[in-house]
Amino acid sequence: MAVMNRRPISAFFPCFNDAGTIASMVMEALVVLRELASEYEVVVVENGSTDY
Repeated sequence: MAVMNRRPISAFFPCFNDAGTIASMVMEALVVLRELASEYEVVVVENGSTDY
């Protein structure tokens, strides 16, 4: 699929005790972002998790 949006996209995900799912969520977000924009970032904000 051709890149449709030339504007940068930021995907923001807050997380708390998501150690078991965060990696797959980021990977899925990257797949989608690559289809939507040529410049993108994924920001994951952790807030005191204890499952690391």
